[in-house]
Amino acid sequence: MSSRRAGQHSTYFDWDQSSHHLQSENESWIQKILEQGRSETPLGLFLETPLHSPKIRSHCWDEFYAIELPKALEQLQSGMFGGPMASRIWLYDTNGLQARTYNGVVSAQKAHKTLQLKRFGEKNEPDARIRRLHISNPTPESMSVVIYDAKKSDLCVLRPLFWNHIRGQKNAPLFSFKFENGGLTFAITFQIPSFVLYSTDADKSPPEDSRMKTDNTPWRNSMDISFLSKDDSNIYTLHESQHSFAVYGHGKSVWKSLYLHDDYFHEKISDNEDTIEYYDDDEADSEECSEECAEEQEWDPSLLGNLEAKTVSQDPCEFFLAVLNERCEQWHHEWIQIHIKVQEKISEYTHSASTAAITLPESQNSAREALRQIEIDREWLRRTLGLLGLLNRTLSGITKAWDNFRNKIDEFSSAKRLFFLQNNIDDKVNSMIGIQEGFVNLEAQCEQFRKDLELAIGVRSGPVMASQSLNITFMQAVTPVVVSAALIQAQIIPYGSQLVLFLLLSGGLFALNWHIEPSLNPIPESWRTGIRNLLSNLKYGNGWGQSPRQSEGARWEIELDRRMALERIGDEEERVGNTHVVGSMGNSS
Repeated sequence: MSSRRAGQHSTYFDWDQSSHHLQSENESWIQKILEQGRSETPLGLFLETPLHSPKIRSHCWDEFYAIELPKALEQLQSGMFGGPMASRIWLYDTNGLQARTYNGVVSAQKAHKTLQLKRFGEKNEPDARIRRLHISNPTPESMSVVIYDAKKSDLCVLRPLFWNHIRGQKNAPLFSFKFENGGLTFAITFQIPSFVLYSTDADKSPPEDSRMKTDNTPWRNSMDISFLSKDDSNIYTLHESQHSFAVYGHGKSVWKSLYLHDDYFHEKISDNEDTIEYYDDDEADSEECSEECAEEQEWDPSLLGNLEAKTVSQDPCEFFLAVLNERCEQWHHEWIQIHIKVQEKISEYTHSASTAAITLPESQNSAREALRQIEIDREWLRRTLGLLGLLNRTLSGITKAWDNFRNKIDEFSSAKRLFFLQNNIDDKVNSMIGIQEGFVNLEAQCEQFRKDLELAIGVRSGPVMASQSLNITFMQAVTPVVVSAALIQAQIIPYGSQLVLFLLLSGGLFALNWHIEPSLNPIPESWRTGIRNLLSNLKYGNGWGQSPRQSEGARWEIELDRRMALERIGDEEERVGNTHVVGSMGNSS
């Protein structure tokens, strides 16, 4: 539908319609049908599909079966609560001037009982013309509570909202504005898949989503991106996050809102406004706190606690944009943190790799080590480019979805407040476009690193093979033979025997190359060490089994024996000389 046609259609919708729909808001459609004794299941009624229809188990609704929503609905029907994960819901009912006494964070069981009360005409309570719900980490139990309270006109909004929220990253970002039920109701929604980056100490396990599907996979995945950096004492984890929000109803005077989002990656502390614990004020629940005190301390979690619940706009369109404005600020901050950290880690890795000494290996062992590092760099590039592609697609989807939706805001109202909120959202989305361009630049940086790597190592394409280290020395080893043959063919050096000349030239060129670059020597290092030892031993008359150090010790022993023998001969000659002198003196006397 074009913007013009949509605008014409919106002129037929009565935003200030009368209250002839109020009585239907007091009845739960699913509960009403089940009480009539009809052979239907809660899920079939929610999907508005007969029990015997094959569509009830079609792939269109497989996500509901994956989280065991039918089982949760049946347990709720029988009054069973308290599953493995306790669900909590923030509920706020008001007529625009007065709020009901039960508002605040309550358990799923208490929320189910509270929602059974009449929205209009409940004794001792103001009418609940505006009902706002907020659920962190939705579970089948908390979804069942909302489904059981739904009116027939709500089902067309809740079905895609829950289905898309369960799917998470499988969906593209979406903003939507529709008129439902033959133009009698409206629905403004957004479905935004996003990411949150958290760091934890190396000795701690990063948080994971405890909500599991029937195939033992979590609702949301967490990706360890510590591989981006070679040395890091922290573990950096990228957590999937889904934000689903709907404002729907009959007009400006009677409407509901439902916000679903994930916070499993946050610590369950009371000072984080993105967790449900932040809005569970014990002081407000105490007996010492008056009713007025409790009301003043009630904040709206959909707005991240930036506005008191009682001061929120009663205009559903303005409330939708106000929530989107606050959430865009949150997403903008989260994406900035992701970009800064990813850019930092990529720069560290590419800089360390480019500054490393890239020289020809000195042996085949070092050549194999170099090839192993090449494989590591290639795997890093593959994973890094995959991560950047995922981030780029997700952020691009958010900005494009908003660009397609923003023109429909003209159908809401001409109030200046709406244009002010729209301009604020535009500014944040433009900033996110800049972050997206930053991811594109990082992809280009990685591609340049790939080219530099291939150029430096002399490997253009294809996987590294075990015999690839031979390409380091093959051409250099062949070159002396070719040069020698060329010199003989040109008869530059006259000599009697061409064979002898060829051998002398080849041997000399080989020796020169090996002296300049030891890696060009095709003889293994172990063989060369053995040959050097043998030549050293043969030089000093030693055998095969002695090392140069052993031969040197033998030489010192021989020299020592020789010196000792000479000293003994000298002493003997001196003694004989002394005896001859004494005999001569006796004869003379």
